[in-house]
Amino acid sequence: DPVWLQGIDTLTMKPDGSVRAYGRWSGKSLSTGREFSVMSYHNFDFEDGKISSTGEYFDAYFIGSIF
Repeated sequence: DPVWLQGIDTLTMKPDGSVRAYGRWSGKSLSTGREFSVMSYHNFDFEDGKISSTGEYFDAYFIGSIF
């Protein structure tokens, strides 16, 4: 199950309006038929109520190895 958390300023340790999420990507490669499941982390920063930047982190080597 995904976990959504408010982001914090790393200097003040107070909420800064950003959001972070931990989850899992899973699926099946169309080219090899291999199934995969990998943990992921996502972050979202906002300005004027809109996403201004985002990042996602996961084991890219593992994903590449299934194709």
